[in-house]
Amino acid sequence: MTRSLLALALFGLLSTPALAGKRLPKPDVVEDAAAFATTDREKAARLLEDAATNGEVSANERPAVLLHAGEQRRLLGDTDASHKHFRAAEGEGSGAVRNAARLGLALLDAVDGLDSRVAGLLTEASDKEVLPSQNADRYLLLATFAASQNDARKQREYSRKALIWSREDDDVSKRVQDALAQLDAEQHQDTETPVDGETPADAEGQTTLDRAEAAWIAGDEAKARRLGEQAASSTDAAEAQAAKYFLRAVDAGAVRGDTIGVLLPLSGKYEVAGKQVKEAFELGYGSQRRKLVFVDSGATAESAVQALEKLVFDDRVVAVVGPLLTDTSEPVRQAAEAMRVPLVSLSQALEVAEGGKYLVQGQVTPQAQVRALLDHVVGVQELKSFAIFAPDNNYGRAASEAFKAEAEARGGKVTIVEYYDPAATDLIPFASKLGRKDYEARAREFRELKEATEEKGGNPDRVVLPPELDFEALFLPDNHKRVPIACAALAYEEFPIGEFQVEKDGPTIPLLGLSGWNHPDLVTRGGLYTRGSFFVDAFWNAEPDADPFVQEYRAETGRSPSALEASAYDVGQLVAGAAKATADNRPAFLSALHEAQVDGGVSGLSGVDDSGAAERSFHILTMNKDAIVEVPEPKTEGGE
Repeated sequence: MTRSLLALALFGLLSTPALAGKRLPKPDVVEDAAAFATTDREKAARLLEDAATNGEVSANERPAVLLHAGEQRRLLGDTDASHKHFRAAEGEGSGAVRNAARLGLALLDAVDGLDSRVAGLLTEASDKEVLPSQNADRYLLLATFAASQNDARKQREYSRKALIWSREDDDVSKRVQDALAQLDAEQHQDTETPVDGETPADAEGQTTLDRAEAAWIAGDEAKARRLGEQAASSTDAAEAQAAKYFLRAVDAGAVRGDTIGVLLPLSGKYEVAGKQVKEAFELGYGSQRRKLVFVDSGATAESAVQALEKLVFDDRVVAVVGPLLTDTSEPVRQAAEAMRVPLVSLSQALEVAEGGKYLVQGQVTPQAQVRALLDHVVGVQELKSFAIFAPDNNYGRAASEAFKAEAEARGGKVTIVEYYDPAATDLIPFASKLGRKDYEARAREFRELKEATEEKGGNPDRVVLPPELDFEALFLPDNHKRVPIACAALAYEEFPIGEFQVEKDGPTIPLLGLSGWNHPDLVTRGGLYTRGSFFVDAFWNAEPDADPFVQEYRAETGRSPSALEASAYDVGQLVAGAAKATADNRPAFLSALHEAQVDGGVSGLSGVDDSGAAERSFHILTMNKDAIVEVPEPKTEGGE
């Protein structure tokens, strides 16, 4: 690492304009100061300081005002005043304000040089809780520090983030680009050997395509094409395919930052569902400056990938929403990763996976439901041992595997898993296997039961083996039409489920389920068996006729919203939040999606985390003899 580059990065700490943090409170005086800061930063700082000291803002607003005053003073190079304001904001504030103040103090420390301690402080804060100017500076510093440690992976990641956060201000963007260009030049001048004026591929493989994309975004098409062609010759099949997609994108022309694609089945067998989701998404998206382009995905993986290619290469969209159908989900996800295009999922089959970068999870997934269910069952009900009785299909197996993994992660255990034919009307043989009713292996137990019955004057020929009950609850991930069939088989085999008791005052075992249970018909069809059960759903309202969203949706579409439509509505709001950002290329728009917030999401969606996984709240539901009801939240310590 050269002194000149570090000096350039540190100079940025004293010259970056203050920008408003997206998740920080912004009193009116902060907005006024931001306007002054573009021409007179000293005046902006004094305005904030006067407001904080003269009682012009409320006690609740004062920490945020002090934070912004500290940032303005930092940018002016007045470290003493900046340090004072940040300390005050840290002491008086909470949450995002406190975290941003702490980052401000760390940035001041970084002026004296970066070491492992200061670098650690710069990585602690959440992107969503601090000022964009702070993010741009810290990631530039972290990129230079990573380069000094020869950590190419972190250098690339921090450089990407510095570029994204800097784009909200032209001066910041130019400074960051210049600094990173110098860093790139210094890193490669001793390791690369020019061949006919070309730059060879980086030894780590992926770097070449990353640099090609950065060059394309910066407007250097010639360099982007050269690097893309080098990556396309890679022996790594996945990298070569991604590079070919990249070159195809370069040939197609610049990305249209004002256009978002939506991939849905709009014809054929799933046309009705596709058009309903389209309506819901459009209602959530509302009126935004970026237009939506809808393309029919069809019902097969091949047609869906072809539709994705049309959106990416013909329409040149900045991001894609979809797909919807399970069978098309994974092929489209893989193709979107190779094309390096943000993909906001509408499918329950797609979970954010390790190694993936471009998937943003919008839909409610079985895995997310399982996590919410077990948070309550293990964390609140304190149950630790479980059995699983599930349909032998993709959904049943995925839900069961997720349940087992999540239960074990919480210190619980699954003692037995039994899958049944999802089309069968008689599930008694499967329930018998779940109960481990092996009459040969349990012959002695069976003989003793018959003898005891005969001694009491009963008929020994009517005796059956009881199920082995080495669990406290039973997970049954099926839909409301099939759950009663499974319950009948379990009751026949003498499982004491719900409020059904085999013996008077005997133990009972609650059933556990997912959103497929949430239907009023199950209250009567499930009867005793499903009472006292626990299941989850993201979309639920005890009085839908009084719900403003339901009323609005009925007025617009003429029908009540389903859980799928409610989720699509929230995804529309999420994409709308990203659409308001200044991001005009795919990496920047992906970051905008990660930063977008959904206020009052009707399906519990509030946003996504840094990996793209949905941040969503769930309702914990149960049944009594009359209705589905929500389980009250547990009382907190000191609560009433």
